[in-house]
Amino acid sequence: MSAKFIAAVLGTALTITTITATGSHAREHRRDNNNAEAALGIAALIALGLIIADRNDDDSHVTRPRPPRPDPRPRRVNPRELPAKCFKRIETRDGMRRIFGKRCLKRNYHWVNRLPRECSVRVRNRAGHKRHKGFAARCLRQHGYRMSRR
Repeated sequence: MSAKFIAAVLGTALTITTITATGSHAREHRRDNNNAEAALGIAALIALGLIIADRNDDDSHVTRPRPPRPDPRPRRVNPRELPAKCFKRIETRDGMRRIFGKRCLKRNYHWVNRLPRECSVRVRNRAGHKRHKGFAARCLRQHGYRMSRR
């Protein structure tokens, strides 16, 4: 049984016993007797509530917290693997150039300062207006770097 139900039963019993006790105040000789009956009724209801509450306690099933599971290890980063999203194809006057953008690498690749300097390039687009700084893809591949699959 729920605690709300038990509280409702106890409240109703207290109300009824109070009304019955006040109605019998007209007779002086029964006053003490009615108070004793009311106290006995309240004690019986409290005992009944405790018995019901004790029955609802299921001590046979004890829940124990599970041991914490270890977090999965992060994927090991290969410093020779360059992020694929930094790869660009730029059409120039001399043809198509494939580079890894320097700004993108600085944001997404931890070891930019370890890339070979001889692979560093500056490329202008076909119109000659926009400059692109980066690293030549072929040169990096010859030095053992490769593009990640992600």
